[in-house]
Amino acid sequence: MLAAGAMEIMRMVQTGFQYLALLQFTAYLMPPHANVQSGATYDYIIVGAGTAGSVIASQLTEEAHISVLLIEAGGDAPLESTMPAAVAFLKNSSYDWNYIAEPDLHSNQCHRKSSPEVILGKMLGGSSSLDYMVYSRGHPTDYDNWAKIVKDQTWSWENVLPYFKKSVKVDDENFLKSPDTKKNYGSGLIGLTIDNRDYANNLLESCSEMGYDIVTDPESSFGYSKMLVSMGEGERHGSGIMFLKPAKDRKNLHVLKNTFVTKINFDEKRNAVGVEALTQDGRTLILNAKNEVIVSAGAINSAKLLLLSGIGPKKDLQSKKIKVLSDLPVGKNLQDHVSVMIPIAMETSMEKPVDPHVYLAPPVIGYNALDKSQKYPDYETASFYAHSRQLLYYCAYTYAFNYRICDDIYMLMHGQDDIGKMGLMTDIIHLNPKSRGDVKLKSLNPIEPPAINVGYFTNEDDIDDLVKFIKEFIPIVNTTFFRSIEAELVDTTSGSCYNYEAGSDEYWRCYVTCVYTGLNDYSGTCAMGSVVDSRLRVYGVQKLRVADASIMPFITRGHTNAPVVMIGEKAADFVMEDYKKKYC
Repeated sequence: MLAAGAMEIMRMVQTGFQYLALLQFTAYLMPPHANVQSGATYDYIIVGAGTAGSVIASQLTEEAHISVLLIEAGGDAPLESTMPAAVAFLKNSSYDWNYIAEPDLHSNQCHRKSSPEVILGKMLGGSSSLDYMVYSRGHPTDYDNWAKIVKDQTWSWENVLPYFKKSVKVDDENFLKSPDTKKNYGSGLIGLTIDNRDYANNLLESCSEMGYDIVTDPESSFGYSKMLVSMGEGERHGSGIMFLKPAKDRKNLHVLKNTFVTKINFDEKRNAVGVEALTQDGRTLILNAKNEVIVSAGAINSAKLLLLSGIGPKKDLQSKKIKVLSDLPVGKNLQDHVSVMIPIAMETSMEKPVDPHVYLAPPVIGYNALDKSQKYPDYETASFYAHSRQLLYYCAYTYAFNYRICDDIYMLMHGQDDIGKMGLMTDIIHLNPKSRGDVKLKSLNPIEPPAINVGYFTNEDDIDDLVKFIKEFIPIVNTTFFRSIEAELVDTTSGSCYNYEAGSDEYWRCYVTCVYTGLNDYSGTCAMGSVVDSRLRVYGVQKLRVADASIMPFITRGHTNAPVVMIGEKAADFVMEDYKKKYC
């Protein structure tokens, strides 16, 4: 089987990277592991050195008199995390939590496993060190609606935009020529890059022919553009390196690596006073926080930690015999984006010869709405050209489809010669799904993974929506460029939907539930307005804050990494404002 062989190659490369990790190539970029004794006291303890936690730790320790302990369950981000071309090798490795969700209704149709994979970064930088680096802020209406939910205008688009600007810089003169882009981007630590190779232009011209606008910055308008990615000088710009490297020599920042927080401790007045943590060598540490504990462990693990600590649905906690400190819907409202892959085979798409082993065309991103008078997008398309051999790896490893499906796609695309066809692979992404999942405890054992119900398609409106989005996109094969290269849609279901008339709504419904994929943009489990207030303080207790994607009342219309950086920036400001009120 071709796909099985591709998987073996991927695993061999992963093993090679694991040996390279022993050489600690990235250690000089990170803060050292601190020698912390049980009973130590800090002004602030931050649980999780991921996307938001790294930001908060860096910002707070700019004040030399504030002591911060940052605790991370993983270690340093490895060499491959800095290499954009190696992004695929990080999932299912020691740098991933390797969670598996509970079985759902659809995964067993076209995926190798009956349960969706849950990909989460377990290292400094968290998921910003293993995601696909897409820089996407969401739509302004997302934040205006957050502000309405929490009745606090500090979360409106007008007031979060400065935080987005603060963290990033774009080194692209053409991009910054537009008045809108220049005023929306700053000179921060995270570099943003656009791949300006010409190969994407044919796709953009085809989108224009379909009536869509071609824009410089899709963040502020509908239309298609080349994609912004979190890269600078050819390297990934994740939160771990970009925010912790400047802080690594600060005496007031202590970082515990490979240390797993098992519980938040409270006093008799329900003040969070510290945490219990388990070290790699099996020692239990009791660590004290003078001012606050800040949980930034991500939507899955933050919910799990709060539940273990007595904060969550009263009935669920009592069934586990956990003392209830605050009856809150922790773990509910789990949200993720879901996408469907649409591959298009082409006789040829490049004027120059292509190396099938290394070629990957610059990605194109689009934001669209079915109702053209609507102010916000319904769906996103993320497209790139790739050789049929590359698509085999993506199909088998990244998407984890059945080997049979991947082999069929490869054979349909590769053709009769050794050169092979090019393919356009497009993910159609539902930006505002109605489906919800949840996170619950399986047991009182803090080491045991939680029960994760991703909830994909629990609301069937999401299936119907994706069918509409697909049908709006696929006429691209009839545009001038794609007709000239004899482009054709490739059925990725390997016959699973042959019982339905090709192109019918019933066929596409079958297609969607067969080859859908979650994007691991997990959010919502500790949402503002129900679990935390607008300053991210947990209701019913004191001195405990949550700052990560879990606080989103609903998921943003776009990938979540950039919004989580913004959340970290705002959380740091909230903490400093409260600190100054108390001590200054």
